Amino acid sequence: MIRSSAKKPSVLSHMRKMIISSVVIGSATLFGLSGAAFAQQPTFEPEAVAFTINGVDFTNQDVSIASVDFAEELQRVDTADRRATMINIMIDMVLLAEEAEKVNVQDAPILKKRMEHLKRLNLRNFYVTDKIQPLVTEELLQEQYVERLARFTPEDQIRASHILVETEDEAKQLITDLDGGKDFAELAKEKSTGPSGKNGGDLGFFRKGQMVEPFYNAAVELKADEYSKVPVKTQFGWHVIKVIEVSQTEAPTYEAIADQLRGQVFSNLFRAKIISLRENAKVEIASDQLPESAAEEEKKAE
Repeated sequence: MIRSSAKKPSVLSHMRKMIISSVVIGSATLFGLSGAAFAQQPTFEPEAVAFTINGVDFTNQDVSIASVDFAEELQRVDTADRRATMINIMIDMVLLAEEAEKVNVQDAPILKKRMEHLKRLNLRNFYVTDKIQPLVTEELLQEQYVERLARFTPEDQIRASHILVETEDEAKQLITDLDGGKDFAELAKEKSTGPSGKNGGDLGFFRKGQMVEPFYNAAVELKADEYSKVPVKTQFGWHVIKVIEVSQTEAPTYEAIADQLRGQVFSNLFRAKIISLRENAKVEIASDQLPESAAEEEKKAE
């Protein structure tokens, strides 16, 4: 592997994933969109009764809502059995819940806290799904795409193959063999210790920053169909490089990045809403709950 290590995901990236996950979970929970328990049901009627306990009806939507919390367990069950499994899980859950109420478990302080948390969580999910998600319109996505195109700058990209060996002498011998007319791809399959060897050394396209610097610097000096006349050393070993094609990156199509744009637009809307709410709320965090650097910043701001 000779590509440069990828950058670690940013905090914003983590937040975006968390936000989007919340929306997915919230949607499934609130509108019965989980397919886990209903994969075999041709039509989904939310209010149709699925089962009754002590005179109380539980609907398809009740089962679907509950199935979200048991998604991992249901994945281990055959698709044909998931609905029946989920109904049996719910029956046990309802009976245990009724028994818990009989012995006043609901009065436990920790349970009350937990119930408050679940209420806030579901209210948040519902608000995001019902009020923010619909704001992600096709018009906004197209605007975001036009802005992305305006910022797009074509970059040089190189498609290259390489043969990776352990010693400089081995690399020099490979260059001698190539000078003598041997086929690069066949030598790569026979001699290369890298994972691309089985593909004739083909590494596909890469741009600046995507390969370790010595490798890229050597590749960028070559023209199409040229191979390096001097072995190239990196931390992975010794390389003989052949450039297959040099071109420029093309602007992405709307279809190719539509999901990415949708996530970005949603994230912007969500973040804007959060900033607005925080600006209009009085939020105080105990200094001993903050990292030391953040606590110092808080003091300076006072």
